[in-house]
Amino acid sequence: KIGSCLFSTRFQLLIRIHIYDNKNRLIETTGWDDKGQISDRQVYKYSGKQIVPLEYAYYFRDGRQFEKITYTDYKFNLDGDWIKRRDTSDKDDGRRQVSNTSREIEYFTKK
Repeated sequence: KIGSCLFSTRFQLLIRIHIYDNKNRLIETTGWDDKGQISDRQVYKYSGKQIVPLEYAYYFRDGRQFEKITYTDYKFNLDGDWIKRRDTSDKDDGRRQVSNTSREIEYFTKK
């Protein structure tokens, strides 16, 4: 499946193409600038039937990888949404950053 969005900044028009696998998981996003050239690319990897990403990689327009983030130690709430995970970010200059991410989700019911 392919989805797209069109947006503009003050200086240029940008297009983003989103590609989903047959499980409806986002696997790639590619940005295009106003000259029709790729501006960046983001790739997501999953493990088996897992619905949350195992890995995320960001690539420059020339194809060089800028950053790779590995996601581990997911914790889920009773609704199946992730609420905690460990993020390990490796940059192209050799820096590594490890962080713990948590989020709170507020659910609304229809009246």
